[in-house]
Amino acid sequence: MVPEVGEELGPRFDRVDVIPVAFLGLVARGVVVRALELVALADHICVLSLEEIELPRDHVAEAAAPKHAPRLALALALLIRTWNVFHGNTKPPGRRAYLEQMVRLAASDQPDVLCLQELPAWAHVHLEGWSGMRAYADLAQPPRIGPLPIPAELGRKITALNNGLLRSAVSGQSIAILLHPAAEVLDHDRLVLNSREFREAQSRWLSLPLVARLAWPKERRVVQTVRARLVDGKTVLVANLHATSYPADQRLADAELLRAAVFVDGLAQQGDIVVLAGDFNVPAARSATQAELTSAEWGFSEPTAEGIDQILVRGASVEALTRWPVDRRRVDGRVLSDHTPVEARVV
Repeated sequence: MVPEVGEELGPRFDRVDVIPVAFLGLVARGVVVRALELVALADHICVLSLEEIELPRDHVAEAAAPKHAPRLALALALLIRTWNVFHGNTKPPGRRAYLEQMVRLAASDQPDVLCLQELPAWAHVHLEGWSGMRAYADLAQPPRIGPLPIPAELGRKITALNNGLLRSAVSGQSIAILLHPAAEVLDHDRLVLNSREFREAQSRWLSLPLVARLAWPKERRVVQTVRARLVDGKTVLVANLHATSYPADQRLADAELLRAAVFVDGLAQQGDIVVLAGDFNVPAARSATQAELTSAEWGFSEPTAEGIDQILVRGASVEALTRWPVDRRRVDGRVLSDHTPVEARVV
């Protein structure tokens, strides 16, 4: 008999134990057979010791289930994906935006978790319709013209004049975590990564020059977290971030990554699968934080060696961590985004 996943096995094992008794109870007790009963008994015991026999349920006595019946382990298989969608732009940028096509493409095979970065503020209300997933978006930079805040829809209309040129200049910038629709969301939090207090403390610690200190607050950066219960009962805590881009000194991004890791670690509960994903804006080879996070003390999985987009996992095994080939994000001859989607298969 082949048990189903999650099925109580205790009663089945007990039935196997009583099969000899039930089986022998089927032997006729006529005159001829009665004389050979002892021989039959020996034969049946021998057969049962070598074969697996399945009988109809009404021929097998029911056994009491043990107090803690064993179960087959539930196989956990998650597809987690992250993509910086570059405000819907192609590579190289053109006048037209392809944001809807990007979100639909990224969600087309129904991943369990999809983390997106560089979303315009106006896209919040469209994410669930485009993806068929549950969307949780957080605003990093509000839409504005100079110092003046503007409605998100106005930012969209202005940017649509030339999406490749204007990008996030007036449309704002957000990040979002999208989940499989069957997931039950338990918590949703966020943290500003480059707050004034943090920048001042880190600037002193890193002995940053004045130029770097002035560049750091140019765009507000956030990490968002969503904790959810999956259909199999497992809980996952997903952190999505877009760290500061400052190629002249990538220690700024690395400091924000460590701040995000400390934040999510403080939210994690026993038994959670913890995912730290997004645009880290620092490659693994130049990141002291990523080296630390993959140590035994932190316990996260290894990052991909190429690029700045990453998925780190703790509490489960990463079966594969891959980057999309370019052709997979090519639509109508155009390459979508200047970033490559990264995905992890977690088991």
